Amino acid sequence: MLNLKSKDKLSLFGICMICLVVLGVVICYFLYKPEQRDNCSCPISGAKEHCILILDSTSELSPNAQRTIKNNIEKIVNNATVDTLFSLYTIDSEEMGGLSGPKFMQCKIGDGSDVKYGLIENSDMLEKDFKKVFHTPLMGAVGKILSSPEQEFSPILEAIKDIENVKLRQHSLPTTVYIFSDMLQNSQAYNQYQINENFASAVQSLKPYSLVPDLNEVKVELFYIRRSGKILALQNENHIQFWRDYLNEAKVKDINVTYIR
Repeated sequence: MLNLKSKDKLSLFGICMICLVVLGVVICYFLYKPEQRDNCSCPISGAKEHCILILDSTSELSPNAQRTIKNNIEKIVNNATVDTLFSLYTIDSEEMGGLSGPKFMQCKIGDGSDVKYGLIENSDMLEKDFKKVFHTPLMGAVGKILSSPEQEFSPILEAIKDIENVKLRQHSLPTTVYIFSDMLQNSQAYNQYQINENFASAVQSLKPYSLVPDLNEVKVELFYIRRSGKILALQNENHIQFWRDYLNEAKVKDINVTYIR
């Protein structure tokens, strides 16, 4: 009789434990219910930030420059919060005459490194999805751009002007623009291979083309690619100051310049 009562108690205890586990899973599910996402893997409620990557491959890039660009993009991705929208563009002189169409556009999704509820989240599956949906396509698109053929012109001013339209489509998001370029403008509107002047002197030449955008509150991270040989002489202090003054005129919130080779 005592054994039967003990078994009943054990059974009751087991049932209670199962109920507690089920209740815990249900509570966790409602506390961390996966949010619905759109075709870009962004939450239906909207992305948190916008990260615009612009790669200039109009001139051939050295293997070291390509490696450095990829490494810096990896750092940008790692430092970005989940649900940051990443848009990847190149400078296209042949079809668009400025900024290309988006080569990649996806929100960064979780990679499983910060799993909170192990009962309803699988870190391995999240990491697999992160690589499949976000990381591998992004870095694949980057590699394709960096190895693309040279172009006759380099419409950098026109590409930066086009950011205005990209920003308008995501107007409410905090935006950072990352530009990887030697910043040697070469188009019918303005050619820095022929003219090496400060921005104040260039303003009159640029006005007819309306090449100064309104990038109010946008942060700009410029990765300035140093060239070699005779071209390096064009990349003097006057040249980099030209671009600082230009971006200030465009009302950017903050400008940071990193030199790479």
